[in-house]
Amino acid sequence: MVAAPVRTRSVLAALRPAHWSKNFLVFLPLVLHGDWDCVDSWVRAAGTFAAMCLAASSLYLLNDLRDAGGRQLLRRPNPVEDGGLGRRIVWRLAAVLFAAALVVSVPFQVTPWIAGYGLLSGAYTWRLKELAVIDLLALGSLYLLRLEAGGAATGIPVTDWTRVVCGGALFSLALVKRVAELRLAGLSGLDRIPRRAYTPSDARRLMTAGLMVLAAAVVAFLVFLQQFGGPQGLNRRGWALVAGLIATMWALRMWRLAWMGRMRSDPVVFTLSDRTSWIAVLAGLAAYILAIE
Repeated sequence: MVAAPVRTRSVLAALRPAHWSKNFLVFLPLVLHGDWDCVDSWVRAAGTFAAMCLAASSLYLLNDLRDAGGRQLLRRPNPVEDGGLGRRIVWRLAAVLFAAALVVSVPFQVTPWIAGYGLLSGAYTWRLKELAVIDLLALGSLYLLRLEAGGAATGIPVTDWTRVVCGGALFSLALVKRVAELRLAGLSGLDRIPRRAYTPSDARRLMTAGLMVLAAAVVAFLVFLQQFGGPQGLNRRGWALVAGLIATMWALRMWRLAWMGRMRSDPVVFTLSDRTSWIAVLAGLAAYILAIE
């Protein structure tokens, strides 16, 4: 009688609902475009968000299956490794979830993006996460795929400037994730992390690279704002600068916490439980709303 509730909790944990917060990137093209009163666009973005969440949970299950037997430094207990779920159940559930993601994606015309996300995420899970640099490129690309899917669903083109600025910021977040893992490993006395191409001694070099990428994204944002006026619908560049400054300060704080070994989860997931991050998000959103009014 106790097994069913335990298994249900294991399934819910394996789906990682907190990580669905990354999928809010599908709304970014709509937010940047400023056409907030278009209900159809919001519905299409929400449908894409649902499809992306189903696909992501499917791949999280497979990731737990692949990582079973390895020490998990940052993540919650592995439901496959802990015996709560059998391998056959995990495979079946993952297949059902991904099939559901493809079905949900059809009305919103984002099926290629969902399929591409699944292929890249699966490749990352099975092999790419073990390859230096390539793992970071894959993580950054998975973020950008969400952004592109949101643009495809709403019919709002993702401009090259948006790709450059957001891509740089998101790639920097991928480096934050890796540096946080390495710093925790070093502080825990580990000389390496299973299925990772880096050792704790690489943390400083990765942090330097991540801060350089972030700086490049900030410069690109400033050039975009000065030379081209920023995203469509932007009326007050001063408030856009305030929003950009808030985002930059938040990113720098993420780097500081990662280096100090105080970030025990993905930086986006960490934000959900961090009061300062919530204040930054709300303040940045308010500044951007003022910029487009």
